[in-house]
Amino acid sequence: MSDLGRLEARDPQQVGAYRLVGVLGEGGQGTVYLGHDPSGRRVAVKVLHARMAAEDAVRERFEREANLACRVAAFCTAQVLAAGVSDGRLYLVSEYIPGPSLQQLVTTAGPRAGGGLERLAIATATALSAIHRTGIVHRDFKPANVIMGPEGPVVIDFGIARALEVSATRSALVGSPGYMAPEQLSGQPASPASDIFAWAATMVYAATGRPAFAGQHPVAVMAAVLNGTPDLSGVPEGLLPLLASCLVKDPTGRPDAAQVLASLTEGGADAVRSGGNGPRPVERMAPVPPAIGSPTASTIPGPTPADGEAAGLSRQYGTVRSICTAGLVFGVAQIAVIYGGAFGDLSETALLKLAPLWIFCLAFGGGGLLMPRPTLVRAGAVAVVAVLLAVVFYWSLWPLL
Repeated sequence: MSDLGRLEARDPQQVGAYRLVGVLGEGGQGTVYLGHDPSGRRVAVKVLHARMAAEDAVRERFEREANLACRVAAFCTAQVLAAGVSDGRLYLVSEYIPGPSLQQLVTTAGPRAGGGLERLAIATATALSAIHRTGIVHRDFKPANVIMGPEGPVVIDFGIARALEVSATRSALVGSPGYMAPEQLSGQPASPASDIFAWAATMVYAATGRPAFAGQHPVAVMAAVLNGTPDLSGVPEGLLPLLASCLVKDPTGRPDAAQVLASLTEGGADAVRSGGNGPRPVERMAPVPPAIGSPTASTIPGPTPADGEAAGLSRQYGTVRSICTAGLVFGVAQIAVIYGGAFGDLSETALLKLAPLWIFCLAFGGGGLLMPRPTLVRAGAVAVVAVLLAVVFYWSLWPLL
């Protein structure tokens, strides 16, 4: 987006409150302009084709998606500032990030490597994690939608692809075939896992200068995505297992954005920088084992962090159950001692004063043992409620004693 084209007669001069000064790019969805807001700040204004605003369903979904996009954290993403309709055309205003796209940079300067590839992978995974936490699926993640800005890589053009899907015909695709997940090409709804597939394909392109799925025309590329294996030759060894796990055909077999980011920041980045001498954290983080026969089934072996966490929780729950058992035994012992005659000389008032204590012990122990995952706080809360009910019960019966 670093090249600025001149406005032509067919281009608007003003969109909403934003004055347009040049053309940043054009695509199948519409035109992106460089504009200024009322304070003079530079912004990117994407104006969609007029036909898209003609459908009520598109306008309504566009508004909902734009509102969600405004909530995405600005770190590593171009912040969405506003959206609306101007002269019958939908538009989206976002922060302007100067710099070439990843696609332009790789084309002119070659593949990324070392620290540059490391920063790119971490920044874009961080952006996807922020987008997914808001409830948005990017749906069109690709090298052209990653801007190599002066402060680092920034993901753009998220938050409206879902709205555009409403207006797409059966023969039209919202997205780029080489970076669309198999489930999208099969007509299934896109999901965060689809973005992870696109992210991995983008990282392959960044590391090698070649697409992960090649073909002479879009149909051949789509066939490669659906049935072929990705070309990962040239990908740094330390990054290879992670990208392979993200490019499996089954979306349930891919890690999510948070797991990808954890893999990169817990040692995977060192492996990228060192050319494969670092650890391979993807072996520790597999979210779901891939299907039998998957080409990447052997790249995700061994225990995961969840195994150690589960073991620690099991020990914790066992300790709480032991304490609850002791409380239950103590409560039963009090009943046996008090009502078994050992303290036969106690007055009824004294017995009533002791009753909340053994009721508390019985409720604490019984409640803790019945809970599937007991904690001292939960068991204690059950016991306190039981004592309060007992006090109310005895208070109501006091005149009858």
